[in-house]
Amino acid sequence: MDPMPSTRSTKQSEAVKDSAVQENRRVDALHESIPRSSFDRNDLPNSPTLTGQDDDLRRRVSNYLASRQIEGFENLEIDADLGNVIISGKLDSYYEKQLALHSCQRVAGVLNLVDKITVGAKANKTQTS
Repeated sequence: MDPMPSTRSTKQSEAVKDSAVQENRRVDALHESIPRSSFDRNDLPNSPTLTGQDDDLRRRVSNYLASRQIEGFENLEIDADLGNVIISGKLDSYYEKQLALHSCQRVAGVLNLVDKITVGAKANKTQTS
């Protein structure tokens, strides 16, 4: 048997490992050279692509809630930021709140749902005597 094939494959494996180690060092050096303050989260919303996606997601969640035709859903406010949907407003019951939250989770693109819905008495509705 000729030991050449195994020697060649060992040398190739070592070359691949060396290349990977060099690439990892290059990436680590690049990460270390970028100051942490340059990753400012406030810069992201200025991107037209992200803003457009956020507006689209907000619109789709709002439209889905409207399609449910449940009283009170029209008063909810929806905001979206990088797949995070913030739903706020006031509903009359915990049941309506759960319906709203579960409805929002069904919309494609919702990665995280932030619940800022308050539940209160039907004080915001006018009563007729």
